[in-house]
Amino acid sequence: MDSREQNQSFVQRAREEFEQHIPWWQERKPLKQLPAKLEEMLEKGDPAFVEEALKFAALSLGEYGESYWENGSWVHERVELYKEEIDREDGSWLWTLYLKRHPLVHDALTELLRHRDYWETGQMVDRWFQTGKSRGWWQGHWNSRIQWSSWYLSTFIPLGTVYFRYMKAMFKDAEKREAETPVWALLAYRFDVERPSWRYWYVGEKRIYGPDTHHYLRRRAWRTLKQLGEAASPEYVKRAAALLKWYSDEDALGEMRMQFADPSILNFTRLWVFNQILFRNSRRFVPSSPRRFKAMEGASMADWPDEREEAFPKLWDRHPELLWELVKEAKATPVIRFAARALRLGNREFLNNLSDEELQGLLQDRHASRKAVGAEWILERLSPDRPSFERWWKLVLTGDWGILESAKAFVRKHVSSWDSGIRQKWLSRLIEEIRKEEGGRFEIEAAVSVIHEAFAESLPELATVRVAEECLASSHESVRKLAALVLEKLDPKRHPFTGRDLLPFLGSKVPVVREAARNVLERRFASLSLDAEVLAEMAMIPGDDHREAFTRFLENRILWLIPHQKELIRLLWVRMLRSDTPEDLRGYIREELLGRLFFKELAETPLEKVFRLLEHQEIAMSEFGTRLFLLKNPGPEDLGMDDWIRMAHNPVARARKEARARIAVIAHRFREEEWVRLAETEWEDTRNWVMERIQAWSPEEITPALIYGLMDTSLKEIQQFAMDLVKNRQRELDVRELMLRATEHPDLTVQEYALELAAQLDWDAGLVRKLDLFFRTVLFRVHTGRKAKDLALDLLIRLGMRDRETAEAVALLLSDLARTQTKKDFDRILTALVRMQRKYPDLSLPVQFI
Repeated sequence: MDSREQNQSFVQRAREEFEQHIPWWQERKPLKQLPAKLEEMLEKGDPAFVEEALKFAALSLGEYGESYWENGSWVHERVELYKEEIDREDGSWLWTLYLKRHPLVHDALTELLRHRDYWETGQMVDRWFQTGKSRGWWQGHWNSRIQWSSWYLSTFIPLGTVYFRYMKAMFKDAEKREAETPVWALLAYRFDVERPSWRYWYVGEKRIYGPDTHHYLRRRAWRTLKQLGEAASPEYVKRAAALLKWYSDEDALGEMRMQFADPSILNFTRLWVFNQILFRNSRRFVPSSPRRFKAMEGASMADWPDEREEAFPKLWDRHPELLWELVKEAKATPVIRFAARALRLGNREFLNNLSDEELQGLLQDRHASRKAVGAEWILERLSPDRPSFERWWKLVLTGDWGILESAKAFVRKHVSSWDSGIRQKWLSRLIEEIRKEEGGRFEIEAAVSVIHEAFAESLPELATVRVAEECLASSHESVRKLAALVLEKLDPKRHPFTGRDLLPFLGSKVPVVREAARNVLERRFASLSLDAEVLAEMAMIPGDDHREAFTRFLENRILWLIPHQKELIRLLWVRMLRSDTPEDLRGYIREELLGRLFFKELAETPLEKVFRLLEHQEIAMSEFGTRLFLLKNPGPEDLGMDDWIRMAHNPVARARKEARARIAVIAHRFREEEWVRLAETEWEDTRNWVMERIQAWSPEEITPALIYGLMDTSLKEIQQFAMDLVKNRQRELDVRELMLRATEHPDLTVQEYALELAAQLDWDAGLVRKLDLFFRTVLFRVHTGRKAKDLALDLLIRLGMRDRETAEAVALLLSDLARTQTKKDFDRILTALVRMQRKYPDLSLPVQFI
């Protein structure tokens, strides 16, 4: 065989080998086995498999550990999880995972392949592995970081040297398998949006994911879709819809754009597959090269003409349910707008069959474009003559200024054609919805502006107290201010109201509302059915400006008030004394109304009510009672002894002085016990006044009953005064009776005085037994009363030597005491008992001496 034949044979053999060659990924054979733990969780169908796969991927990207200071040196601990299974240079486990036939695999692949916020990824890893010893670190994961938007993104499966080969294989395999559409769509999205980065490009001298590969994979993705579309396959719409769901408005921002970039400028022209799907038939966006599109002059993502620009529009018309899913779930503004337009132009019947609840659900979304689409469709459904308030109000609550302006424009345009019933219903419903406060501040203000702009001319006809109350009940200031406008427009001939209806407005926290209510009160008071009850309620409204205005209102109509005056005073008196009335309101009623405006009329107040004021726990009330007392000016004979004593004990000094002056006139009628009661007071001026009078009395007037009574008081000053009286008049007093009275007193000072008096008496055994409890009280007292104890011991020891009968009574006391006393007292007691036994050998003692 000559060389020519050999060459032909070689070429033929090479062609045959090429034609028979099967790429490795087409054989669909697993490569690196998954870790045993993951295999076991997948076999059991454990939902935690997805998160565990993420942990494995995170540790495959880089080492995680913690550093902390311990025993004078730094300690670095690494997470040892999957230590034997991890090979950071081998990503073939991803291919093995892809080939698994299990529902959890798709979920895991979605979470592994999708983008997420870079810092969120770091927090996830910290949550998985950090023990709390110190701040953790994740080393070697930097090539997972991506940036083309206004912040860093990341993925657990980056387009780098480890995983790209298997991602590309998954992409090629999935494009032929309908069941793998979710994986294909996510990979196609990543190939479309992720530009090559220097960290992905080379393995040694070999470029892995460069610009050419990037554009090849994008063109391949569109080629797959285009072939399906040209074949009129329903799979085109399914794959395109799955892919479009992954795009977001962040993809419109240029790579490495900083955070101050204007996110409202959406430029998707660098995306190839995205634009082929949405703008293949567009005159606004056209290909500028085989790698990108360009926007023609005047083209904007904000304006969407009523023409079909997408590829294969008829195929989309066959699947309105997928278009509706894109409207509800897409994250990119052009996708939402495209799907909405396709439904509106090609599937009007489907759109009309959507329920109001479904359209209103769009308004609850955070994406502005989705809310705008919902608003457009809802406004289209509103009848210009009898529109549904419920549908319209949902637009107001979106919080979107553009939608709000459209909604207000609709009302302004059509309100003139509504009958009064519709206008009244709308105004009532508007205020009712405002009171629910479902919207934010600017939505509520917008609703209020609708009332001002669209219902101003109708407001006098529709304004009622009920409407004003609904406005006033709102927590939004702008709505509360609206109550002032409603009050100004009130027409009592059409909608009668009373003074009681004005109470909440007079007490409003909004100044303009209070002012409007006061103006209504001034102008229409004669027709407001005002009575004492309503006026009393007005007096209870807080606020200095209201009190000043209300006082002036009453002063200017004092003659008009005469029929209501007596009942009004009674009601004000009751409110002044109620404990639940705020202190400032009680002061206003006491000082301004009852204490000034109606003070002269209080001269008829019964003395019993005056005394209740005098004895009030609040000084201000007592002082007011003193003023009333002086106004009535009762004589000494007008009150009983108890009343004058109560008044002499009053907290108000002026009241006490007046009482003492009148008591001086009738002092001759006071008995000993009444003088004692008068003296026993916390007020020094009254105590001193009583003691000065008693000191001026003759010896005959100072009776034992008086001294005994003074001694029995709880005030030490009075007790000492009584003791001084005893010193001066001891001859006239029964010292034994005085001593017995003193022993009954619980005060230690009086008990000491009783013991001093006891030393002056002639004792016997009967008296010792009678005062047994007194001696035990003094002697068994703990930690206090040393002087009293010494006096009692001295007395008992002396009495024990008096006679045998007395010694027996004393010995019983001292024997009980000896068991509890200190060594000092014990020695004294023991010595006394020994002396008594020696003097009276037959004396029986509880203790025996050896």
